Amino acid sequence: MSTRLATLAVIIATSLLGFASVCRADTYPIGAKPIADIAFPDAWKVKTITRGLQGATKDDEVYLWAEIYQGDALDDFMAEHDAYYKKQGVDISSDDPKTENIKVNGVPVVLIRVAATWKGKPTVIDYAMFNPAVKTGRKLMVSYWASPEGDKMYEPDLNSILSSVKFRE
Repeated sequence: MSTRLATLAVIIATSLLGFASVCRADTYPIGAKPIADIAFPDAWKVKTITRGLQGATKDDEVYLWAEIYQGDALDDFMAEHDAYYKKQGVDISSDDPKTENIKVNGVPVVLIRVAATWKGKPTVIDYAMFNPAVKTGRKLMVSYWASPEGDKMYEPDLNSILSSVKFRE
């Protein structure tokens, strides 16, 4: 398990015990028919996208997407992400990704880190696949792209964002 995934698991677990958020944040509904809400730090730029929200740090070191999808459409959904990264010049390794199963606010989550490079240098691409077991079959994927430096610098923000996810259904 990567250090980042281990740290994330510990931070999420401790945040559930009542630790305060790292910084002030605004809460946003995810998607047109929200099944969940997520909080982004005030310093982040947040905008609505087709299936949810996109957040970015002011210096564009980190991009994060929170998107609702139908559980049976995961392959198509991931193909869209793969095409986006390819268009951006990101090379995703064919190596097996690193995964970890955790719970966030009682909801099962699979954390996934894929090996990738951008412009020949390492880059960070993570996914957090939330499975809230709702009757509609809708799920939440939080995906994340950062430079290694941005990953370290904004780790407290990222952990706070992920631990803020609360489901409505």
